[in-house]
Amino acid sequence: MSGVELVTFLREGAGGALEEVGTMPCLVAPQAAPVPATGVSHGERAACTVYARSPAPLGVRAGDVAVVRGARLLVTSVAEWRDHRGGHVGDAITTAWKKG
Repeated sequence: MSGVELVTFLREGAGGALEEVGTMPCLVAPQAAPVPATGVSHGERAACTVYARSPAPLGVRAGDVAVVRGARLLVTSVAEWRDHRGGHVGDAITTAWKKG
């Protein structure tokens, strides 16, 4: 089920500790894509696209961590979300994590 929920973005800081980049209400859209099992993995995957409205880019980047529904997911890509006039609406942030 998708909907608006609070998502926290984290980034590795000095010394390797995760530091908060920000927390904001976002639309969370789960992704369903089968991942084949291998000899070292069961093939389970958690992934979603997070749509965050903002007047300017959030500064979230690939390699950051998004905490969605209590799970820490790796940010794999960030794209600017623009309206038909080219104005910034927000960011579309893709996250994924292969389990097992």
